[in-house]
Amino acid sequence: MEQSQRVLELRVNRTLWFVAKIIQAIGLFEVMYGLIIGLKDGNLGLEFRYAGIGLLIFGIGWLIEKKLGGR
Repeated sequence: MEQSQRVLELRVNRTLWFVAKIIQAIGLFEVMYGLIIGLKDGNLGLEFRYAGIGLLIFGIGWLIEKKLGGR
């Protein structure tokens, strides 16, 4: 029983790690999109807004990885 519980725990940790990495990638893409918007339109306020949102999303993924599903 204990071994099956350990296997389940490892699967949950691996899944949370994978979800955290996806969230981090979304955050990085959001920052990149903000930089592209800033270069294309010259709208510095919008660029900072997208960069801030992207950093926040990335930070959430990082926290999930470190606290819940860390390796």
